[in-house]
Amino acid sequence: MLKVGDLVQMKSGIQPPHLYGVGTVVKVLMLGEDAGPLRVAVHWHKQKRVGNCAAYALEVISESR
Repeated sequence: MLKVGDLVQMKSGIQPPHLYGVGTVVKVLMLGEDAGPLRVAVHWHKQKRVGNCAAYALEVISESR
């Protein structure tokens, strides 16, 4: 389950990860009933912007505490 502070990257089947680089989850935008977050705001360090992203499109590199 994604949470604020997690380091993430795009799944290679969704978008090429090298285009986005590593991102940090900065906000959970929409919660599912039982499945956890559906959409999150991610600060993409390579692109220097915050994007709205579906949780299924991301893979966790490192979890926050």
